[in-house]
Amino acid sequence: MISSARTAARRTDIARTAARVLAVAWLAATPLAHLACTEPRTCYEGDFAACTCADGRLGFAACDTANDAFAACGSCGLLPGAPTTWVYSGSEGGAGGTATTTALAAFMEDCTVNEDCESSLCFSYTAKGQKCTLPCTTDSDCPPPSTGCNNKGVCKAP
Repeated sequence: MISSARTAARRTDIARTAARVLAVAWLAATPLAHLACTEPRTCYEGDFAACTCADGRLGFAACDTANDAFAACGSCGLLPGAPTTWVYSGSEGGAGGTATTTALAAFMEDCTVNEDCESSLCFSYTAKGQKCTLPCTTDSDCPPPSTGCNNKGVCKAP
């Protein structure tokens, strides 16, 4: 009689332990299941991707965060921005002011923001710092002193 009571108690302990193990496994797997079902974003606001326009020229596609995708290829054959930035200094309404130009940084010169560059593309290189660069799809898209196109779609810093 005592041994059957011990056996029953042992079975109850085993059942409780198994239930605890299953509960812990379920709690650990629930957040992982959520991650497996969540798709990563294609792009984020401020992202640009090098692209080839319909006429074969290089351009940029900007991230359209509303649709979580890159927009159509644009700025075909041109780099976003201009070779100079106009700085206005004068009175309100435009009367009596003067316009001056400030030269923008050239290819592979130091920069801090896209607006600093002729190419409108200031890229942060891990070992070289921030440099004005160009979009690319092949090594031939990158003029010297760059050594070619990197896997991020921009010209490598020398």
